[in-house]
Amino acid sequence: MLQSMTHSAAIDRTLFKATWLLPIAMSVVVLSVFVMTNELVLAIVLAGLGGIALSASVRSRLYLLVVLLPFAHAGIGLPEFTGFGVYDIFVLWCILLFLWRVTVVQLLRFELPASLQLAFIVMAFFVPSVVHSVDLFETFRAFVQFTVSILTAAVVYDCLRRANDVAFRDRVLKLLVFTAAIVSVIGLVETIQRGGFFGVAMGRASFSFFADPNYFSGYLLMALAVGVGLTLNEKKIFQQVLLLGSLLAIVVSIIAGVSRSALLVLVLLILAYAVYLLFQPGVRKLLSVVVIGGFVGLVGVLLFTDVGSKVVDLFTLSRRIETVVAGQDASVQQRQAITVVTLGVIQSNPLIGVGFGAFEKTFGQYRGGYLSTITTGSAHNTFLRILGETGLVGFLPFMVFVVLVMRGLWRAYQSNRDENERVLFIAIFFSLSTFWLMSLTLDQLFEPHFWVVYGIGLYMLWRQSQSTLAGDEKQTKTSDVGQVGEA
Repeated sequence: MLQSMTHSAAIDRTLFKATWLLPIAMSVVVLSVFVMTNELVLAIVLAGLGGIALSASVRSRLYLLVVLLPFAHAGIGLPEFTGFGVYDIFVLWCILLFLWRVTVVQLLRFELPASLQLAFIVMAFFVPSVVHSVDLFETFRAFVQFTVSILTAAVVYDCLRRANDVAFRDRVLKLLVFTAAIVSVIGLVETIQRGGFFGVAMGRASFSFFADPNYFSGYLLMALAVGVGLTLNEKKIFQQVLLLGSLLAIVVSIIAGVSRSALLVLVLLILAYAVYLLFQPGVRKLLSVVVIGGFVGLVGVLLFTDVGSKVVDLFTLSRRIETVVAGQDASVQQRQAITVVTLGVIQSNPLIGVGFGAFEKTFGQYRGGYLSTITTGSAHNTFLRILGETGLVGFLPFMVFVVLVMRGLWRAYQSNRDENERVLFIAIFFSLSTFWLMSLTLDQLFEPHFWVVYGIGLYMLWRQSQSTLAGDEKQTKTSDVGQVGEA
């Protein structure tokens, strides 16, 4: 029997090595086709081979995936796949490795978390909308993007589960925060180079590869929520200083981005953490009082003193908020018109929608006189877009998915007895909450930073379930021993 087990283990190791050889060999061949005299192409090939080499390690694979997140919107010039770039190539490679191992090595002996299974079920409810799609290519692309998004969460979950190391998970989360801080600084420097220091005050700072300040702010808010939780847990002074510096850079970048929705979510995030800390013992309760007092004091100075008016008037932010209050902001008026058009799209096909991914191509048919200069347009609201594209048939399962994801994290936070884990659960909960709040003003179902953080949350839920099972088994064994003793 021992020889049989040894032989079986040897076969598994051989199969594992063989499954690595084929995709690596294929990648080398495919990339080699592009090797020409062009130095840029050669550099890209070498970078691709380096990425393949790094991805041989599960840990390096996940590190690189997190580092590349800010480049998710940086395209390589393919008109059919706008924004398709180095991040997409790497994440597809990671998905290929994941699927290869799950299907060939493990022979489908892999259990997806329940909420990820639900995500695939949600996508199945999107299928009926294809009937009304005016652009089947856009619909097909949307299904591909959604599939890749779900599988991205599966890859992150799988990498963390295989490593099953809390320290590694924390390093991944810290890398997420540090990467966000670095690109924040780069974005601020780029803005200063374009318009000087007043360019930061008067313009909209953003990391150039992210393309849009609003989406960039959404990414930063998720990293900020995670970073606060890590800072609360950190015991080493140097790491605390590093994390605090990162948080400062991220906050400054969010403010300099002048995204009103991001600024509102930032305020809500600060208040949410302040309320959370208020119910914590010891120093954290004191920190809550300091945060709330400082926040209220700052708002009071800005709103009710001459100092505040003189300072705030320097920023574009003040003028943008004033125009919103006065009802004269062109952007807000346009968003209102887009919402009216979106509601028209929803009313036209309330049951199965106008086709998943086809909203922008359908938009022109319903714009009427609201937006005569715009033939295509974004809904600027993830929930309304899904309702318009997939109807009630797709929207209701999607909302069930959202509620179950958030409820699972909240319940895990409530039931966990490890204080550090509780802090991280609330950090992930707040992080995903900022995403859903920003989704009220942006179309961001396929934004990868959500799916990466969600994948980390799935691993944390799995680890807690394993701890619970281990505790139940231990309690059962103790009970059995006690019964035997009584007998």
